[in-house]
Amino acid sequence: MALLLRKVRTIFLGATALTAGGSAAYILSDEERRKVVPGTLDGSWRFARTSLNAIITAVDYKYSLYGLNKEADEIQYKQTLTAANLRFAKRLYKVCHSHGGLYNKFAQYVSTMNHVLPNEIVDTLSPLQDKAKEVSPEVAAEAVKSELNIPHLNDIFLEFDPEPIAAASLAQVHRARIKDGREVAVKIQYPHLRQQTIGDVATMKLLSTLVGWVFPDFNYSWLVREFEDTVILELDFLQEARNAKRLAMMFSHRTDVYVPEIVDDLSTERLLVMDFVRGYKPTDTEGLISAGLPRDKVAKTISTVFGDMIHVHGFVHCDPHAGNLLVRHKANTSSWWSQFSTGVGMICVPALAITGAFHAAAVAAVISGTFALYNQNKDPLYELVVLDHGMYRRLEPNFRRLYCQLWESLLLRDHNLGRRTAISLGVSAEDYEVLSLIFTFRSPKHKQKMGTRMTKEQRKELREKFKHVTHADVNSFMKRLPRDLLFVSRTSNIVRSLNKSLGGTTRGRFKTMGESAVRGLTLENSKLLEESINERKHEAICQGAYRINLPVASEIDPPHKPISEIIEVFRLRFYLEVIDRIMLVFGYR
Repeated sequence: MALLLRKVRTIFLGATALTAGGSAAYILSDEERRKVVPGTLDGSWRFARTSLNAIITAVDYKYSLYGLNKEADEIQYKQTLTAANLRFAKRLYKVCHSHGGLYNKFAQYVSTMNHVLPNEIVDTLSPLQDKAKEVSPEVAAEAVKSELNIPHLNDIFLEFDPEPIAAASLAQVHRARIKDGREVAVKIQYPHLRQQTIGDVATMKLLSTLVGWVFPDFNYSWLVREFEDTVILELDFLQEARNAKRLAMMFSHRTDVYVPEIVDDLSTERLLVMDFVRGYKPTDTEGLISAGLPRDKVAKTISTVFGDMIHVHGFVHCDPHAGNLLVRHKANTSSWWSQFSTGVGMICVPALAITGAFHAAAVAAVISGTFALYNQNKDPLYELVVLDHGMYRRLEPNFRRLYCQLWESLLLRDHNLGRRTAISLGVSAEDYEVLSLIFTFRSPKHKQKMGTRMTKEQRKELREKFKHVTHADVNSFMKRLPRDLLFVSRTSNIVRSLNKSLGGTTRGRFKTMGESAVRGLTLENSKLLEESINERKHEAICQGAYRINLPVASEIDPPHKPISEIIEVFRLRFYLEVIDRIMLVFGYR
């Protein structure tokens, strides 16, 4: 096996050397082309290395598992597959760490999929969340001076740590102190990244087109175009600053969410300066425990914040991996409202128990929980710090409401509403079950309490039902879905991963997402109608930053409507805490 892989590598590198040599000769024959030699040769090498590792991985899996029966040789098959997964993950880590940029962003996304991928892949790639390949201190310093148009760093900074504290896919961050004494984080974009990104996107387009040509069922070239638009926006740090300020305003009513303040005078398209924040990553279990930070409550806060981004605001941070979030201590004070909502729960439980009410604790949870909805950690022990505001998505207003309806139908098991929503989203009524599987990992007709895992019989039934579904069917289904759904799905997957890492429950996450959804339905899009029509008329100028900077419903009609929200949340909680239990007891589900 090892010999075979070495032969593949040797042949491929030989062909690559010939191609690169011919390319270099062509480039050097023209004076104008010499200016782009470094980028072109680097791009050729990156393309070659990526393709080579893809071929090696395919051969590795093919021959490692050759002759093994998944059921008959179960133990050996699993051991062999685990070893192949680990080899693949190490190759992918080396490629992404070496190439950086878009490759690193891809690895970050893969490392958040612990609910789908095996541990050996997730664990190997996780360090790339904030430990990407960095540039030297000298290069970083020159880049900062160039952006600020200053001869020396001490013209602006009292202190500037030459060693980066984090290295992300598109930039690295240094700790510094400016002349007014504030401690700041300086985010500097990697030199030549824009030119490199153009080449990487071209590589992705070419590879996706070739794969689609050889394997038509795997033609996902339509997805690359959407990714390209997003990456272009991420390269503009002034747009990132606008996103950060906008998010801070949207969550200004919460004291458990913090977005670092931007230093506008020192920020450019390639340089972003903001308040420096210390804290623990959500995945740092030992750190959170030693600091006495409540992991279960942090899990709920993350689900609530990103649930509100999606369902209430329709303005979504699409890259909330653990490297982009911090949890820090905050001074705690107790307000009359938190005491009142807690008191309601203390009174309800014994009162309902004395009267013999059915599931008294469940009813008390509904009542006290609904009052506590507006407490929303008014006086928390911690703050969730949201970082890196480059990858954002402004959801289409109609999609936001439809997505809220989808979650409402899934949690209340309103199948008629679910089927109507599926049709409005551009798929068939029968595909409502597929959407349920995507977002809740269970059929909408499952018989257990919401949040519980499917039984072996149910999983077997689903495998039998979908055994004839091909990759072409999956591709066609995804292509019909609104593009917004792809970004929402990414954010939801990462939140699911963080919730699991923090010890949160699936049922708790569903409840939190559901509450955001029903509150989002209280927001109408009517005041955005004129803006949406104008957007369609001038579609050419509303792409990219222009489109993402358009207002959303919550900015025009603030979402703080206590009566309507309390009623909707109470209805959802009453169903999940009472009706769901009653029907389970009496065998209706």
